[in-house]
Amino acid sequence: MNYQVLSYYIRSMKFISIFTLLFSFVSLSLYSQDFITVGNAFGIPVIQGDACLEADTCFTLTENLNSQAGAVWDLDVIDLTASFDATFCLFLGVNDVNGADGFAFVMRAPGTSEIGGVGQGIGYADYSETPEIEGIFPSIAIEFDTWDNGAPASDIPDDHTGLFYNGDNSNPIAAVVPLLGEGINAEDGAYHTTRIVWNAFTFELEMYFDDVLLISSQDNLINSVFGGNPEVIWGFTSSTGGAANLQQICFPTVSIDISNYFACDGDTVSFSYFTQGITSYQWTDEENNLLVDWNIDDGTELTDTLLTATESGVFYLDFEFNNNLISDSVVVTFIENPEQPFAENFLELCPETDYPFFLDALNDGGSYEWQNGEEDQLIELVESGWYSVLISEPILSCSSTDSIEISHFCEPRVVFPNVFTPNADSLNSFFVPAVFNYIGEFDFKLFNRWGAEVYATTTRIKWDGDDSNSNPLPDGTYFYTCHYAGLKGEQTGELNGTVTIFRD
Repeated sequence: MNYQVLSYYIRSMKFISIFTLLFSFVSLSLYSQDFITVGNAFGIPVIQGDACLEADTCFTLTENLNSQAGAVWDLDVIDLTASFDATFCLFLGVNDVNGADGFAFVMRAPGTSEIGGVGQGIGYADYSETPEIEGIFPSIAIEFDTWDNGAPASDIPDDHTGLFYNGDNSNPIAAVVPLLGEGINAEDGAYHTTRIVWNAFTFELEMYFDDVLLISSQDNLINSVFGGNPEVIWGFTSSTGGAANLQQICFPTVSIDISNYFACDGDTVSFSYFTQGITSYQWTDEENNLLVDWNIDDGTELTDTLLTATESGVFYLDFEFNNNLISDSVVVTFIENPEQPFAENFLELCPETDYPFFLDALNDGGSYEWQNGEEDQLIELVESGWYSVLISEPILSCSSTDSIEISHFCEPRVVFPNVFTPNADSLNSFFVPAVFNYIGEFDFKLFNRWGAEVYATTTRIKWDGDDSNSNPLPDGTYFYTCHYAGLKGEQTGELNGTVTIFRD
């Protein structure tokens, strides 16, 4: 558990009493900073009205009592050589006619006074009715003033805002303007947001109230106000006087939980977290390699903290919001796509020797969709042609497709009989190969027992027992040679054998 020492400075017109309190802030905030409360200010879980953003560190600066002054300071130093963009929530009370006096956002030099006067001093300014309390100097202040103290205080009848230097709220640096428009009450029992933006390169200071730009000033505050020292402390002051209001402030932060991602191999995953007011962010991986690095001072507008990934890993996001470092991690897991089952896209099969034959889509436990509508992992081939399959794994349905062409072809094969009877009885009257598969060309020659060629052909063999001159050959045994080639020309073979003629 983190503990912080909060100093409570209780001031009155006649005495100042100081004491410290050891206080656990874990239940109030996700902030890592230390805060100090001064005067009548004290920490609270939430402000009145609606909840302010996601998770807040909140304070009451004044109760609805007269002549109070309170302040809260973020003790983490701000460096004005770097830009910032910060959002806060204000509860200005519920009293309109008799409500006062408002807030001031203040940046002051370290070691300077922590609180100013009550009433129109708004907790930071030098107020003549309390001469023993000086204004905060050096400082800049943006007022959220809910009481009209007239011309000497540069006030106007409406709840208003203005920019002031060095605790002097009688000389505005930027024009005093209404907070919500002419005649509109800001002490309405609801919270309001203020956004303070400092551009360290252009020296522009801006204040938005409920997303409306009300103050824009350009000045090198480091030199003109703080004497060349860029380090300041920021916070809020508040006061009441003869009129009063409950006045509360929250330093909003955000709690993030980026969802983990699952994706299929080959996909690209994009993830991010974005909220207005981020002033810097970094993405790193498990080995602390810097993947993305952005800072508001880069001069580019931030619209997202986008990171893309194409492989599994843990990725870490760190960003700065309202002077607070916030971190989260995201685990990305890429699911392997199913294995493609076919080593080649073409396969020859011989129906006489290779069937039955099955195609296997592999990838046990997946789902399968073949081109013919079958959904089994194994399918039996019934014909040649193209076969394709869509395979999906069971987690994300990551899928692969594969296809193969099946062609029928058998190696050439010739088998000759060894006897036939060409005697015109229509039984076994021709010498014909018993098997004659896929023969493209051949050369058949027949010899008598003295080695003389008696018959030859290069056409399909259906020999009737006559010699090449169509004369019947006598009964007996003859010798043959047969050279052949397959339909593709590359499969060649040679057969040698005998055949016997019986006519009687």
